[in-house]
Amino acid sequence: MTSQLKAPAATTAQEAINRISQGFIASSAMGAIARLNVADALVAGPLHVDALAAKLKVNADALCRALRLLACGGVFEETAEKIFANNDGSDLLRSDAPNTMRDLVTFLTDP
Repeated sequence: MTSQLKAPAATTAQEAINRISQGFIASSAMGAIARLNVADALVAGPLHVDALAAKLKVNADALCRALRLLACGGVFEETAEKIFANNDGSDLLRSDAPNTMRDLVTFLTDP
């Protein structure tokens, strides 16, 4: 018996093209966040994006947009307006996690 993989149904062909062509956006954001060690910076608990950006020496607005994108996908959590915390997904991006996926993410997202 052979199994067939089916692509997720798209409402329109245009939606399918958009979904596939924009897939790099989330992976690029995850790669940047992994390289910046954001999950490591949040290990002590939630931080406001301004404090997190200052700690990492990066642009707060860009960091916030990347974290919100990932939070929508289940990686990181926005606990209040512009306050981010680790969750089960982002814990996998911690460099000290026993089952870390940080190195894999940085490898796969390297240009």
